Amino acid sequence: MHLFLLEHSKTAYRADAVLYSAAVAALAGLLLWAAPPAQGLTLAACVLVGTLAWHTP
Repeated sequence: MHLFLLEHSKTAYRADAVLYSAAVAALAGLLLWAAPPAQGLTLAACVLVGTLAWHTP
């Protein structure tokens, strides 16, 4: 039995993408909710740039 495989099925790949995207969205929402109102736009821009950089190959 192999515990660690480098190859994943399409379902596992999609599940990873959905779970990580949901985690990023939830943490970004929490960050924006907890931030001071004056910094909301700056933080939203940082979240957007970070997300784009993370998804860019």
